[in-house]
Amino acid sequence: MPTTAADYPKYGNLHIRPAERPTIGLILLMGMMLSFATAWLAQQAEYNRQKDLLAQQSERFSNDLTTTFDMNMELLSGLRGLYLASNNVEMDEFILYSQPILLGHPEIQLLAWAPRLTSADLLVHEIKMRSQNAPSYALHPGRDPNTNALLRSEYFPISYLSPTIGNEHYLGLDMAAYPALQKTLIMARDSGLPAMSAPDTFVHDKQLSVMLIIPIYSVKNLILSSNQRRQNLIGFVLANYRLSNLLFLATSHLDSEYFNVAIEDVTEHSPVKIIDQPADVQQPKATHSEPLLTTLNIAGRRWELSLSDTHHYPLANQALLLFGVGILITFLIIAFLIRNSQWRRLAEHQVELRTAELKDLQQRSEQILNNTGEAILGLDINGYTTFINNAAQKILGYTLDELHAQQQHSLIHHCYPDGRIYPRNECNICRAFTDGITITTDQEVFWRKDGSSYPVEYTVTPIRDNQGMIQGAVVVFRDISERKQSDQELIDARIHAEDASRAKSAFLATMSHEIRTPMNGMLGMAQLLAATALDGTQKEYIDILLKSGKALLNQVNDILDFSRIEADRLTLESAPFDLFELCTGVIHLQQTSAEDKRLKLNLSYADNCPHYFLGDSLRLRQILLNLISNAIKFTHHGSVSLHILCGPQANDQVALQLLVKDTGIGMEPSTIDKLFNPFSQADASTTRQYGGSGLGLAISKRLAELMHARLQVSSTPGEGSTFALSLTLPMSYDVATVVPQANTLAKPLTGHVLLAEDNQTNRRVAEAMLQNMGLKVTCAENGLLALQLFGQQHFDMVLMDCQMPVMDGYQASRMLRKANAEIPILALTANVLPEDMTRCIEAGMNDCVRKPIEVNSFRQTLARWLKHYDTDNLPTVTVNTRHLDNMAELMGAVFIELIPAWLRETEKYLAQLMTAAQITDYQTLERVAHALKASSGNVGAAELSKLATKLERTAQEKNTTTCTPLVEAIKKQFPITKVALVDYQKSYVKRAEKLSS
Repeated sequence: MPTTAADYPKYGNLHIRPAERPTIGLILLMGMMLSFATAWLAQQAEYNRQKDLLAQQSERFSNDLTTTFDMNMELLSGLRGLYLASNNVEMDEFILYSQPILLGHPEIQLLAWAPRLTSADLLVHEIKMRSQNAPSYALHPGRDPNTNALLRSEYFPISYLSPTIGNEHYLGLDMAAYPALQKTLIMARDSGLPAMSAPDTFVHDKQLSVMLIIPIYSVKNLILSSNQRRQNLIGFVLANYRLSNLLFLATSHLDSEYFNVAIEDVTEHSPVKIIDQPADVQQPKATHSEPLLTTLNIAGRRWELSLSDTHHYPLANQALLLFGVGILITFLIIAFLIRNSQWRRLAEHQVELRTAELKDLQQRSEQILNNTGEAILGLDINGYTTFINNAAQKILGYTLDELHAQQQHSLIHHCYPDGRIYPRNECNICRAFTDGITITTDQEVFWRKDGSSYPVEYTVTPIRDNQGMIQGAVVVFRDISERKQSDQELIDARIHAEDASRAKSAFLATMSHEIRTPMNGMLGMAQLLAATALDGTQKEYIDILLKSGKALLNQVNDILDFSRIEADRLTLESAPFDLFELCTGVIHLQQTSAEDKRLKLNLSYADNCPHYFLGDSLRLRQILLNLISNAIKFTHHGSVSLHILCGPQANDQVALQLLVKDTGIGMEPSTIDKLFNPFSQADASTTRQYGGSGLGLAISKRLAELMHARLQVSSTPGEGSTFALSLTLPMSYDVATVVPQANTLAKPLTGHVLLAEDNQTNRRVAEAMLQNMGLKVTCAENGLLALQLFGQQHFDMVLMDCQMPVMDGYQASRMLRKANAEIPILALTANVLPEDMTRCIEAGMNDCVRKPIEVNSFRQTLARWLKHYDTDNLPTVTVNTRHLDNMAELMGAVFIELIPAWLRETEKYLAQLMTAAQITDYQTLERVAHALKASSGNVGAAELSKLATKLERTAQEKNTTTCTPLVEAIKKQFPITKVALVDYQKSYVKRAEKLSS
């Protein structure tokens, strides 16, 4: 029969049942015993704590006192060093040295110097002292009437002291006149160590003071014994301390509220009391523990420290209080047990009520879970299903009764999506039991009752009890068949887009190759024809042909560049370049076009703008060429100007603004917005009148964005336009890498070249160009024939077309490279994309020559790779005269000193390098090479700077075999550079004299 609230007692009706009385009595007895034991242990612990605290305070005070005296002895040792360092210390010097010590240490009453004198020295000593700002100086015994100062063999008068004000009576005082002080002097003299006087030697204003004395000996002789110390003693430095000030430093950390301190000097038979309580306590308090005695040895004196506890701890009262608290707690426990017994049955009744409520709550929770749209499985620790909602039953086709007898893994999760068996130890759901982690995945499938599978996204979460132990897991899942289908459609669409992009790239590459191949024949023959004897009309026709071909080539290049930019396949390089040289070259290239239209083409380069930067000079040149050629095209009268302006510089970064201004037709504001769109111009009539594809400005805009720059335009119809390129570039200090290369076009080339080219026209063009350069040429129509000829004859170089029948150039180059690792192989290719260049290098080729072939660049490339080409006899640019001209303009009259100073400095560097190379001193080699690199770059000595750069890098790598040859190369290069610089210096002086006259 269930109980009710009426069956239980109310609060306040305490009742002890007979069966509970023995237990209550036992608890009462144990409580009293524990209370007594606790009070006794607390009393003992407090007593021990007081003893430990007293010992800690005594040790701390002793350490502070010892540290205070050690610090003051170090100060006097510094004063002794003054006398050891100087044979004759004057009074002013002593006072000047002492003042900082006195200011920093107020505990010092005075600092003094007492020399050792004999009776024969007294008169001279007094005269000397009176001449040093002490007119009334005289030796006196002080206040001791029992000693005659003039009847002893040694005297130690205080000669110098600081401060003097208030201490005048000490001046001339013979310290040996005091027996107690004389004893201290003898102890310091014979031991060579600091000694301290007795506290009662001097008493001033009823306050004790001590004198710390340090002997000073002559440094001329070696001192090993007491007798030698007596003979070599020259005097004493001393400091007088008022004990109250000195001891205050040590007692400042002492808790004077709880402790008494007493200090006695027990060195002699009659102890002298120094202090009997802390400074801030007027009367000593009662002591409640035995004093703790500590003996201190300080500078030959023995002091006894007595520390006692003044704080009274009511230990007996505390024990009684703890005992009473324990008894009270015992009675409270007994009362609690009685009340707990009475309410136990009431709690059981409450459990019954709560169980019914929980059952009702469980039923409501199941209703909620069954009505949710998510499929939910509940699993126990063994993987058996304990709950399944309606959504899960609908998806799986199972009921709870069907799932309850089997593990869920073997029923719905037994295989991978491809049908392979899914091991239970790899199952993510089972990991929730073993690892206790929550896992979410959408890469698996569940299996229905009918044997079909479907893609699923599920989250499995472990279920833990109140102790954190895993009891099971809950799996929330959903069918994602439609989402997977949508994802697959997106993947297919992306694949189609990538295929289209690859097809576009392949089309552009093919079209580029197909266009460049016939253009190579057309422009190549035109260049060859231009080199022959022609009349005026023929030259005009050839010029038109070359200009038209180059214009068509520019259009092809623009289309390729735009396509690569659109596909994010255009990358920028970062290399040193000369911005002034780049701008000058752009102006030079466009000069003919401007002159044809009778336009002025100007360049303005700001004086404060550096020359050398790091960046992609090729793309920057492309932007400027597009802007200037565009300005010339739309300008009929006036001028086109390029202005280079320099903004603020920070951390070697320079803000630049490149302006292209013209006095052309200008534009309406409405047309500026579409100006940078591809394949567009201001209007259709512009295209008809001026031509062009409309890609130049679009490419320039995209290139500027890749450089993190801004390209803007402002224009007024009928007045002209201004294009502004704003960018930031890092400065370059490696001048040697941007010096113009030597001109190799004048000297004929020598060697035998194997030319592999299937196109007859291109083969004829290349053959003629090579023969005109002085080379012997053997031709092959495909790669296989080239391999056969290579095995039969000797060649100095191979020119290999990439796309040929039978065997292409890539395969032929790989086979040639296996047969000969040294032969230069140059690709002849109409493919200009970066991946095409990379493919050539990977096939074993050394370099690429692009079609259409440009004669001058072709010749330079050949000269660089031909082994038998005598490059040593070519004229070498050892000095960059343009750089020197700029330096002369910037430095003015001071420039005349630059070259002579550099020559003197470099001769010293050469001597240091040769010495360092002989002893293999890598550190000196690296340091001097670094300095030589920078200084040579400043005077435009490019070759010398380049050699110094290599030597610096080699010294960093500690390469012995390379350092010495580089030093020899620098030694040989210096006279050549010296001649060039001296010649420039002479020409500069002549120009300066001519201008001044």
